Amino acid sequence: MTLHGATDRAKAVALDVWIALDDRDCFLAKERITTAIAQFERPHEVTTRFRTVEFQPGQDSAPAVRPQASTGGQAKPTGTLDAQRLVALAVVMGGPALVSALIERLFVAQFQEQTAIDDPGTLLRLAAEAGLDETWVAAVLAGSSHTDAVRADQSAAAEQGIDTVPCVVADGGAVLAGLATVEEYLSLLRSAAGLSDAD
Repeated sequence: MTLHGATDRAKAVALDVWIALDDRDCFLAKERITTAIAQFERPHEVTTRFRTVEFQPGQDSAPAVRPQASTGGQAKPTGTLDAQRLVALAVVMGGPALVSALIERLFVAQFQEQTAIDDPGTLLRLAAEAGLDETWVAAVLAGSSHTDAVRADQSAAAEQGIDTVPCVVADGGAVLAGLATVEEYLSLLRSAAGLSDAD
């Protein structure tokens, strides 16, 4: 079958990417997933939804999500609830592109600039640099809005048996848990789209 024929029959792919905002491997996974999508035959037919979780030892209400052992070390653990609430705000304000930009800025701040993300002033600055409206961000940080959205993802992770991050779920079915290579993410995309390596 020709490449044109194979891609014509490929179906759209929806990825749920489960991450912890303070985990370096999730930063690496985001970069590799982006590269894999760019290499995929039909990148415009891939939708990516980032879903955040925070593992909190000793709290029964939190899902048993533990970051994978990092290949490059981890930033000092911080509470990420406020950062997660800003991700939920980004969903409302601008959708996937703004969400991706905010998560990228938070990752870069921690793992390249050694900046903690548990300080409201720092979060306000980082969110603004990512493209969020400062007034809206300040209002969120001053209150508790979007906490329900964060808790909903926490609960969904537990219900779906997500027990490690990063974790990618393709079309609600195929799962790739832990930090994978670009080739493995690309293979997941191709499989979910109904393509084989021979196509």
